[in-house]
Amino acid sequence: MMSTMQEKKSIILIMEHCSGGDLDSYRANSKHGFINEEKCRGFFNQIISGVDYLHKNFMTHRDIKPANIILDSKHTTPKLIDFGFTNIFDDKEKMKSFLGSPHFAAPELLTGTKYEGPM
Repeated sequence: MMSTMQEKKSIILIMEHCSGGDLDSYRANSKHGFINEEKCRGFFNQIISGVDYLHKNFMTHRDIKPANIILDSKHTTPKLIDFGFTNIFDDKEKMKSFLGSPHFAAPELLTGTKYEGPM
């Protein structure tokens, strides 16, 4: 992230241009339609680091999926995008709202069970 701005009802995130496409397209265009394990581990570690940052700051993304992860031009650095469903949570209260993509949601969300903190 390069910068942030806040307006009355929204927060604007200014991020660098990433021309590597989204993770879903990268996988589909990869040899044999999958990403090798070593590259997956690297992507996963970086993505989890970003999610950990959000959670430590009491935010949930609520729509993490391959289409919401873009790559830099060298296909080495993933960036989490689309913060439209992001929510600030209170670690003392359970949440129950479901937003996001059902195919990538935690089972608790699909059953309507109340959950604590990030899912």
